[in-house]
Amino acid sequence: MTGLTQPLIFMLAVVGLCGCAGLPAQASVDQQSYSPSQRYHLIDKPTCEVPSTRVEPRPGRRLAVAPSGLQGQVVLEGRRMSFRQLLQGAQAGDTFLLADGEYTFDSAVSGGATGLFIRQKNITLRGQSGDPRNVILDSEYKQLGYGSGLVTVAAPDFTLADLTLRRSLTHLLHIKDQASGLRVHNVLFEDGGQQFVKASGADQRVQIDAVQIACSRFVLSQSGRDNIWGYGDPAGYTRCYTGGIDAHRATNWRIVDNHFEGIYCHATRPHPVHGKTDRRYTGGLAEHAIHLWHSDLGSQHVIERNRIVNCARGIGIGMMNRPQKGAAVVRNNMISSVHAQSTEHDVGIIVEAVAQVVITQNSVAYTHPRAYRYGIEYRYPVTVAEVANNLLTGRERARAGASAVKSGNVESVPLAYFVSPATGDLQLSAQGLQADGLRAPLHRLAKDDFNGATRAVALNRAGADRAVPADDTALEPIGGIAVEN
Repeated sequence: MTGLTQPLIFMLAVVGLCGCAGLPAQASVDQQSYSPSQRYHLIDKPTCEVPSTRVEPRPGRRLAVAPSGLQGQVVLEGRRMSFRQLLQGAQAGDTFLLADGEYTFDSAVSGGATGLFIRQKNITLRGQSGDPRNVILDSEYKQLGYGSGLVTVAAPDFTLADLTLRRSLTHLLHIKDQASGLRVHNVLFEDGGQQFVKASGADQRVQIDAVQIACSRFVLSQSGRDNIWGYGDPAGYTRCYTGGIDAHRATNWRIVDNHFEGIYCHATRPHPVHGKTDRRYTGGLAEHAIHLWHSDLGSQHVIERNRIVNCARGIGIGMMNRPQKGAAVVRNNMISSVHAQSTEHDVGIIVEAVAQVVITQNSVAYTHPRAYRYGIEYRYPVTVAEVANNLLTGRERARAGASAVKSGNVESVPLAYFVSPATGDLQLSAQGLQADGLRAPLHRLAKDDFNGATRAVALNRAGADRAVPADDTALEPIGGIAVEN
């Protein structure tokens, strides 16, 4: 017998979900047969289609899955079962192709779990049509058991692509100890109750290695903001427990070509304490859109070409009480906010207790007249940073004994130098292109720009945009683009 194990088959038959003999042994098809009918790119950039970033179909079985119309259940070749049970029967190399529709989940009974749990290596979960807007996994803030994450991964080389994860009580995607080699591509993350993507595990000796999160969107709506998870004593400071990507004990991650928007807590609208609606409070500083910390020696993170709009904090490397031994490169990111400085809104890029970090060719623009004054900060004596060729409406600064090698940074520039800073478009405007003082030498680690276009030595300027005439390279449209195959 292949696929589902005998005990699980018996359980399915008893509860009337499936009268079958496991997942089909001959469900595999030729690798070339996977051809989405309509590819929709959440991030329309050429860098999302290069071999190092895109997700190719894998050899192995292709299993066509569809929503059943019943709460918490799916259909596989005419047979109905829970989504969790389906994945428990997976074999290494399986690809689950999800038909368009909404996939819902039952609330877990005491001691049980209904969220998706990946325990087999080399599994792929992706939308069949290629349009993530049409394949929606919606947790509806339900208690799914075992931490209430919507998707939890505890096996290597998992791939998630071309779908939407929505409204988790805790994390939309939880990456555990064994999940090295995970890849995320063209996924829409909406309204995570806690950090949208969390990497953590029980084994303090294990690093989660070589994860790539690319060409995806992370969005917190106002209704989602009213349902985020509160953490700690309501009378204390750290109360808002959400964020974009938060990973500790992570090594060699690539976070590239993503869009983050609206990830902050509202100062005057209440949210639940520990996910419970009977206790509510307001305010608090959300986690960063991207935060990597507690990495081992020898690690090399790359965070590049991301757009971060109206989030509480932009990019964070390290943490004050968890020195980061590994290195990181933060380059070609655009970070903007319309909010004033407050306990809910803070710095664009911050480095805390990191031995080796390069921050180069980033643009940080805050539009509010009382915005946070510093676009880049680096803190604590152990921190040694290289800060080069960044373009800021505010300033950069060292704090608490940190040091940096600085060159080519341009501070306190007018907002008019950017095309539309209020919406996150930090490409240089005509005025910015004509401005004096923006030229910067080509950095050894930033040979291209936000769009992946090659920088010219003689024309390079500070910031994420390579600064050529506007008709030479089109900026990524905020809404994405649909491409017919």
